[in-house]
Amino acid sequence: MVGVRASEGRVGYSGLQSCGSVWACPICNSRIMAERRLELGVLMSTCVTRGYGLAFGAFTLRHRRGDDLGVMLAGLSYCWDRMMRARSVRRLLEAMGFVGYVRALEVMVSPLTGWHPHLHPLFIFAGEVTPDAVACLWVEMFRVWLLSADRRGLRAPVLAAQHLHVVTDPARDLSDYLTKATADATFTDARSVEWEMTSSETKKGRRTLSRSPWQVLDDLAHYGEVADMAIWHEYEAATKGKRSITYSKAARALLPATERTDEEIANEEVGDVDDTLFYITDWSVVVEHPEWGAGILSAVEHGGLDAGLAYCGERGIPVAQIEKGEDDDE
Repeated sequence: MVGVRASEGRVGYSGLQSCGSVWACPICNSRIMAERRLELGVLMSTCVTRGYGLAFGAFTLRHRRGDDLGVMLAGLSYCWDRMMRARSVRRLLEAMGFVGYVRALEVMVSPLTGWHPHLHPLFIFAGEVTPDAVACLWVEMFRVWLLSADRRGLRAPVLAAQHLHVVTDPARDLSDYLTKATADATFTDARSVEWEMTSSETKKGRRTLSRSPWQVLDDLAHYGEVADMAIWHEYEAATKGKRSITYSKAARALLPATERTDEEIANEEVGDVDDTLFYITDWSVVVEHPEWGAGILSAVEHGGLDAGLAYCGERGIPVAQIEKGEDDDE
Protein backbone atom coordinates (compact mmCIF):
# COMPACT_ATOMS: atom_id res chain seq x y z
CA MET A 1 0.00 0.00 0.00
CA VAL A 2 1.11 3.54 -0.73
CA GLY A 3 0.59 6.10 2.00
CA VAL A 4 -0.50 9.67 1.34
CA ARG A 5 1.18 12.01 3.82
CA ALA A 6 1.03 15.67 4.79
CA SER A 7 3.54 17.32 7.11
CA GLU A 8 4.58 20.94 7.71
CA GLY A 9 2.98 22.20 4.54
CA ARG A 10 4.43 19.41 2.38
CA VAL A 11 2.61 16.47 0.83
CA GLY A 12 3.99 13.24 -0.56
CA TYR A 13 3.87 9.47 -0.72
CA SER A 14 5.38 6.71 1.37
CA GLY A 15 6.10 3.18 0.24
CA LEU A 16 7.25 4.07 -3.27
CA GLN A 17 10.73 3.36 -4.62
CA SER A 18 12.56 6.18 -6.39
CA CYS A 19 15.12 5.73 -9.15
CA GLY A 20 17.26 8.70 -8.08
CA SER A 21 18.03 9.71 -11.68
CA VAL A 22 18.54 13.43 -12.06
CA TRP A 23 18.81 12.98 -15.84
CA ALA A 24 16.03 10.61 -16.89
CA CYS A 25 13.30 10.98 -14.25
CA PRO A 26 11.37 14.28 -14.04
CA ILE A 27 10.08 13.48 -10.54
CA CYS A 28 13.50 12.70 -9.07
CA ASN A 29 15.03 15.60 -11.01
CA SER A 30 12.58 18.00 -9.39
CA ARG A 31 13.35 16.75 -5.88
CA ILE A 32 17.11 16.61 -6.36
CA MET A 33 17.49 19.97 -8.07
CA ALA A 34 15.31 21.67 -5.43
CA GLU A 35 17.85 20.66 -2.78
CA ARG A 36 20.81 21.52 -4.98
CA ARG A 37 19.30 24.97 -5.51
CA LEU A 38 19.06 25.41 -1.75
CA GLU A 39 22.69 24.34 -1.39
CA LEU A 40 23.76 26.93 -3.93
CA GLY A 41 21.76 29.55 -2.07
CA VAL A 42 23.56 28.71 1.18
CA LEU A 43 26.91 28.70 -0.59
CA MET A 44 26.37 32.09 -2.18
CA SER A 45 25.08 33.54 1.08
CA THR A 46 28.26 32.33 2.76
CA CYS A 47 30.31 33.95 0.00
CA VAL A 48 28.49 37.25 0.50
CA THR A 49 29.08 37.13 4.27
CA ARG A 50 32.80 36.50 3.79
CA GLY A 51 33.19 39.10 1.08
CA TYR A 52 34.15 36.56 -1.57
CA GLY A 53 34.12 37.38 -5.26
CA LEU A 54 32.26 35.26 -7.81
CA ALA A 55 32.51 34.71 -11.55
CA PHE A 56 30.02 32.73 -13.62
CA GLY A 57 30.51 31.34 -17.10
CA ALA A 58 29.67 28.88 -19.87
CA PHE A 59 32.02 26.41 -21.58
CA THR A 60 31.12 24.30 -24.60
CA LEU A 61 32.34 22.66 -27.80
CA ARG A 62 31.37 23.23 -31.40
CA HIS A 63 28.73 20.72 -32.39
CA ARG A 64 26.83 19.55 -35.43
CA ARG A 65 24.09 17.12 -36.27
CA GLY A 66 25.24 13.51 -36.00
CA ASP A 67 27.79 14.07 -33.23
CA ASP A 68 27.73 11.40 -30.52
CA LEU A 69 26.61 12.79 -27.16
CA GLY A 70 28.80 10.41 -25.17
CA VAL A 71 31.88 11.51 -27.10
CA MET A 72 31.03 15.16 -26.56
CA LEU A 73 30.49 14.72 -22.82
CA ALA A 74 33.84 12.96 -22.53
CA GLY A 75 35.38 15.81 -24.52
CA LEU A 76 33.91 18.41 -22.19
CA SER A 77 35.37 16.62 -19.16
CA TYR A 78 38.75 16.33 -20.86
CA CYS A 79 38.91 20.03 -21.82
CA TRP A 80 37.79 21.11 -18.35
CA ASP A 81 40.41 18.95 -16.65
CA ARG A 82 43.20 20.17 -18.95
CA MET A 83 42.15 23.79 -18.46
CA MET A 84 42.05 23.60 -14.67
CA ARG A 85 45.42 21.80 -14.56
CA ALA A 86 47.19 24.22 -16.91
CA ARG A 87 49.98 26.10 -15.09
CA SER A 88 49.11 29.39 -16.78
CA VAL A 89 45.49 29.17 -15.63
CA ARG A 90 46.44 28.06 -12.13
CA ARG A 91 48.85 30.99 -11.73
CA LEU A 92 46.12 33.46 -12.64
CA LEU A 93 43.60 31.76 -10.34
CA GLU A 94 46.02 31.79 -7.41
CA ALA A 95 46.85 35.46 -8.00
CA MET A 96 43.12 36.23 -7.81
CA GLY A 97 42.67 34.33 -4.52
CA PHE A 98 40.92 31.30 -6.00
CA VAL A 99 38.97 29.25 -3.42
CA GLY A 100 37.06 26.68 -5.46
CA TYR A 101 34.25 26.15 -7.93
CA VAL A 102 30.81 24.68 -8.48
CA ARG A 103 30.09 23.28 -11.95
CA ALA A 104 26.78 22.36 -13.57
CA LEU A 105 26.34 20.19 -16.65
CA GLU A 106 23.48 20.95 -19.05
CA VAL A 107 22.41 19.24 -22.26
CA MET A 108 20.30 20.68 -25.09
CA VAL A 109 19.56 19.29 -28.56
CA SER A 110 18.58 20.80 -31.93
CA PRO A 111 17.51 19.14 -35.20
CA LEU A 112 19.85 21.52 -37.02
CA THR A 113 23.02 21.43 -34.91
CA GLY A 114 22.59 18.26 -32.87
CA TRP A 115 23.63 17.87 -29.23
CA HIS A 116 24.73 20.93 -27.29
CA PRO A 117 26.19 19.90 -23.93
CA HIS A 118 27.83 22.67 -21.92
CA LEU A 119 29.24 23.47 -18.50
CA HIS A 120 28.20 26.34 -16.23
CA PRO A 121 30.97 26.97 -13.66
CA LEU A 122 30.78 29.33 -10.70
CA PHE A 123 34.30 30.34 -9.57
CA ILE A 124 34.82 31.52 -5.99
CA PHE A 125 37.58 33.93 -4.94
CA ALA A 126 38.67 35.01 -1.44
CA GLY A 127 38.03 38.68 -2.06
CA GLU A 128 36.62 41.04 -4.64
CA VAL A 129 37.59 40.45 -8.25
CA THR A 130 37.50 43.03 -11.02
CA PRO A 131 36.02 42.60 -14.50
CA ASP A 132 39.48 43.22 -15.96
CA ALA A 133 41.02 40.41 -13.90
CA VAL A 134 38.22 38.02 -14.88
CA ALA A 135 38.61 39.03 -18.53
CA CYS A 136 42.35 38.19 -18.41
CA LEU A 137 41.56 34.86 -16.78
CA TRP A 138 38.95 34.16 -19.42
CA VAL A 139 41.36 34.83 -22.30
CA GLU A 140 43.85 32.31 -20.93
CA MET A 141 41.17 29.75 -20.09
CA PHE A 142 39.77 29.98 -23.61
CA ARG A 143 43.25 29.59 -25.12
CA VAL A 144 43.87 26.39 -23.17
CA TRP A 145 40.33 25.16 -23.91
CA LEU A 146 40.94 25.56 -27.65
CA LEU A 147 44.23 23.69 -27.51
CA SER A 148 42.65 20.91 -25.47
CA ALA A 149 39.76 20.53 -27.89
CA ASP A 150 42.18 20.32 -30.81
CA ARG A 151 44.34 17.76 -29.01
CA ARG A 152 41.23 15.63 -28.42
CA GLY A 153 40.26 15.85 -32.08
CA LEU A 154 37.21 17.97 -31.32
CA ARG A 155 36.07 21.07 -33.16
CA ALA A 156 37.08 24.25 -31.39
CA PRO A 157 34.24 26.47 -30.17
CA VAL A 158 33.95 30.09 -31.22
CA LEU A 159 34.58 32.73 -28.59
CA ALA A 160 30.99 33.99 -28.77
CA ALA A 161 29.71 30.59 -27.61
CA GLN A 162 31.49 30.87 -24.26
CA HIS A 163 31.80 33.51 -21.57
CA LEU A 164 33.00 34.32 -18.06
CA HIS A 165 31.60 37.27 -16.12
CA VAL A 166 31.84 38.76 -12.64
CA VAL A 167 28.75 38.17 -10.52
CA THR A 168 28.18 41.80 -9.64
CA ASP A 169 25.47 41.60 -6.98
CA PRO A 170 25.32 38.23 -5.14
CA ALA A 171 23.14 39.64 -2.36
CA ARG A 172 20.26 40.71 -4.62
CA ASP A 173 17.13 38.58 -4.65
CA LEU A 174 18.95 35.64 -3.06
CA SER A 175 15.67 34.06 -2.02
CA ASP A 176 14.33 33.98 -5.59
CA TYR A 177 15.61 30.44 -6.10
CA LEU A 178 12.87 29.35 -3.69
CA THR A 179 10.22 30.72 -6.02
CA LYS A 180 11.70 29.32 -9.23
CA ALA A 181 12.63 32.69 -10.69
CA THR A 182 13.36 32.80 -14.40
CA ALA A 183 17.04 32.95 -15.30
CA ASP A 184 18.28 36.36 -16.26
CA ALA A 185 20.10 36.27 -19.59
CA THR A 186 23.04 38.33 -18.31
CA PHE A 187 23.85 35.90 -15.48
CA THR A 188 24.95 38.81 -13.30
CA ASP A 189 23.05 38.13 -10.10
CA ALA A 190 22.62 35.30 -7.66
CA ARG A 191 19.08 34.62 -8.78
CA SER A 192 20.06 33.89 -12.37
CA VAL A 193 23.16 31.91 -11.40
CA GLU A 194 21.29 29.52 -9.12
CA TRP A 195 18.44 29.05 -11.56
CA GLU A 196 20.73 28.67 -14.58
CA MET A 197 22.69 25.94 -12.79
CA THR A 198 19.79 23.94 -11.37
CA SER A 199 16.64 24.48 -13.46
CA SER A 200 17.28 21.57 -15.80
CA GLU A 201 13.73 20.24 -15.63
CA THR A 202 11.99 23.47 -16.59
CA LYS A 203 14.60 25.00 -18.86
CA LYS A 204 13.56 25.59 -22.44
CA GLY A 205 15.75 26.18 -25.45
CA ARG A 206 16.76 29.78 -26.13
CA ARG A 207 16.16 29.16 -29.83
CA THR A 208 12.90 27.96 -31.26
CA LEU A 209 14.27 24.60 -32.44
CA SER A 210 16.53 23.91 -29.45
CA ARG A 211 15.01 21.57 -26.85
CA SER A 212 15.91 20.32 -23.43
CA PRO A 213 15.72 16.54 -22.90
CA TRP A 214 12.50 17.11 -20.93
CA GLN A 215 10.96 18.81 -23.94
CA VAL A 216 12.05 15.84 -26.06
CA LEU A 217 10.37 13.49 -23.58
CA ASP A 218 7.20 15.58 -23.57
CA ASP A 219 7.11 15.66 -27.36
CA LEU A 220 7.69 11.90 -27.43
CA ALA A 221 4.74 11.35 -25.11
CA HIS A 222 2.44 13.56 -27.20
CA TYR A 223 3.52 12.77 -30.76
CA GLY A 224 5.41 9.47 -30.57
CA GLU A 225 8.07 10.40 -33.12
CA VAL A 226 10.62 7.62 -33.68
CA ALA A 227 13.38 10.22 -33.98
CA ASP A 228 12.60 11.53 -30.49
CA MET A 229 12.76 8.00 -29.10
CA ALA A 230 16.28 7.64 -30.54
CA ILE A 231 17.30 11.02 -29.10
CA TRP A 232 15.98 10.09 -25.66
CA HIS A 233 17.71 6.70 -25.63
CA GLU A 234 21.05 8.23 -26.61
CA TYR A 235 20.63 10.87 -23.90
CA GLU A 236 19.80 8.27 -21.23
CA ALA A 237 22.83 6.15 -22.11
CA ALA A 238 25.27 9.05 -22.35
CA THR A 239 24.32 10.79 -19.10
CA LYS A 240 24.04 7.73 -16.87
CA GLY A 241 26.45 8.01 -13.97
CA LYS A 242 27.31 11.65 -14.70
CA ARG A 243 27.03 14.33 -12.00
CA SER A 244 24.76 17.26 -12.74
CA ILE A 245 26.33 19.50 -10.07
CA THR A 246 30.00 19.13 -9.11
CA TYR A 247 31.73 20.87 -6.20
CA SER A 248 35.45 21.24 -5.71
CA LYS A 249 36.53 20.14 -2.24
CA ALA A 250 37.12 23.70 -1.07
CA ALA A 251 33.72 24.87 -2.33
CA ARG A 252 31.95 21.93 -0.68
CA ALA A 253 33.70 22.79 2.61
CA LEU A 254 31.87 26.15 2.61
CA LEU A 255 28.59 24.31 3.19
CA PRO A 256 27.73 23.32 6.78
CA ALA A 257 26.08 19.96 6.07
CA THR A 258 27.38 16.75 4.58
CA GLU A 259 26.33 16.36 0.97
CA ARG A 260 23.53 13.92 0.32
CA THR A 261 23.61 11.78 -2.77
CA ASP A 262 20.96 12.14 -5.49
CA GLU A 263 19.51 8.79 -4.43
CA GLU A 264 19.22 9.86 -0.78
CA ILE A 265 17.39 13.03 -1.76
CA ALA A 266 15.02 11.21 -4.14
CA ASN A 267 14.18 8.52 -1.57
CA GLU A 268 13.35 10.94 1.24
CA GLU A 269 9.73 10.66 2.33
CA VAL A 270 7.53 13.41 3.71
CA GLY A 271 6.97 13.15 7.47
CA ASP A 272 6.58 9.78 9.18
CA VAL A 273 3.89 7.15 9.70
CA ASP A 274 1.95 9.47 12.03
CA ASP A 275 1.54 11.96 9.17
CA THR A 276 -0.20 9.41 6.91
CA LEU A 277 -3.74 10.54 5.99
CA PHE A 278 -4.85 7.43 4.08
CA TYR A 279 -3.50 4.55 2.00
CA ILE A 280 -3.95 3.76 -1.67
CA THR A 281 -4.47 0.00 -1.66
CA ASP A 282 -3.91 -0.63 -5.38
CA TRP A 283 -1.23 1.58 -6.91
CA SER A 284 -1.58 -0.08 -10.32
CA VAL A 285 -4.63 2.11 -10.93
CA VAL A 286 -2.42 5.19 -10.62
CA VAL A 287 0.25 3.60 -12.81
CA GLU A 288 -2.33 3.37 -15.61
CA HIS A 289 -3.09 7.09 -15.16
CA PRO A 290 0.18 8.77 -14.11
CA GLU A 291 -1.37 12.21 -13.95
CA TRP A 292 -3.54 11.02 -11.06
CA GLY A 293 -0.44 10.69 -8.88
CA ALA A 294 0.14 14.42 -9.03
CA GLY A 295 -3.59 15.10 -8.84
CA ILE A 296 -3.96 13.31 -5.51
CA LEU A 297 -1.16 15.32 -3.93
CA SER A 298 -2.52 18.57 -5.35
CA ALA A 299 -5.96 17.83 -3.93
CA VAL A 300 -4.52 17.07 -0.49
CA GLU A 301 -2.29 20.13 -0.57
CA HIS A 302 -5.18 22.48 -1.32
CA GLY A 303 -8.09 20.75 0.42
CA GLY A 304 -6.69 18.33 2.97
CA LEU A 305 -7.88 14.80 3.72
CA ASP A 306 -11.45 15.24 2.49
CA ALA A 307 -10.33 16.64 -0.85
CA GLY A 308 -7.85 13.79 -1.32
CA LEU A 309 -10.47 11.15 -0.59
CA ALA A 310 -12.97 12.85 -2.89
CA TYR A 311 -10.41 12.93 -5.72
CA CYS A 312 -9.75 9.21 -5.32
CA GLY A 313 -13.44 8.37 -5.04
CA GLU A 314 -14.31 10.19 -8.25
CA ARG A 315 -11.72 8.14 -10.15
CA GLY A 316 -12.25 4.78 -8.54
CA ILE A 317 -8.86 4.74 -6.80
CA PRO A 318 -9.18 2.24 -3.92
CA VAL A 319 -8.20 3.66 -0.54
CA ALA A 320 -8.12 2.64 3.10
CA GLN A 321 -8.86 5.33 5.64
CA ILE A 322 -7.14 5.61 8.99
CA GLU A 323 -9.71 5.81 11.72
CA LYS A 324 -9.10 8.42 14.40
CA GLY A 325 -7.21 6.92 17.30
CA GLU A 326 -6.29 3.79 15.30
CA ASP A 327 -2.84 2.36 15.91
CA ASP A 328 -1.32 2.28 12.44
CA ASP A 329 2.13 0.97 13.40
CA GLU A 330 1.39 -2.08 11.26
